[in-house]
Amino acid sequence: MNRLINPLSRLLRTCNTPIQNVAPLARYLSSNEGKSEGELHIENVLKSKMNVADIQVNDISGGCGSMYEVYVCSNDFKGKRMVQQHRLVTEILKSEVAEMHGLRIMTSVPES
Repeated sequence: MNRLINPLSRLLRTCNTPIQNVAPLARYLSSNEGKSEGELHIENVLKSKMNVADIQVNDISGGCGSMYEVYVCSNDFKGKRMVQQHRLVTEILKSEVAEMHGLRIMTSVPES
């Protein structure tokens, strides 16, 4: 499954990916079906604390919930360096990160 998700996450790294390329994929990935409790929890925490334009959360630990890949596209990152963007995500997920083995973060700012 990770072999499928990783290339798909690369496709979605920018918020301005042409919709015709993403629409079928977005319908599949935006569905709550197949998402773990941990993925949904992390997604909901980030959505509640940030102005999120796009978000993807994937459990990349093989299903045990010890490592996640998080992609967040938000206007909250505007004017911030990448390290500041990642610190913001890490700070929001502070209690969740304490229970994880690792967290891979990818961030972007929506194009106007």
